[in-house]
Amino acid sequence: TMVVVRAEGDSMEPTIHDGDLCVVRKVGGGNYNDQIVLVQRNDKAADPESGGAYLLKKLVKKGGKTLLRSINRKYPDIVVKKDDDIDVIAYMHKVLRG
Repeated sequence: TMVVVRAEGDSMEPTIHDGDLCVVRKVGGGNYNDQIVLVQRNDKAADPESGGAYLLKKLVKKGGKTLLRSINRKYPDIVVKKDDDIDVIAYMHKVLRG
């Protein structure tokens, strides 16, 4: 199943710009390392950019850690801890300029 989400903010520039429409495909298992994913945060932690519960980030597994990385390097990595309530719900299929 594919859905369209609208990006907010500049954390994924230059790949994804504020207002772009992102076509994502719901996950069905698999390895999404080094791919842009849509994650849902169900905990109190929030994206420092928007405070939102849904984030588009690059999923990076490195040295036993799982990171949610912004492409725009002015934003720090979000380290996913074992007790964080975060679900990968879709992966990036295509970006449509907004």
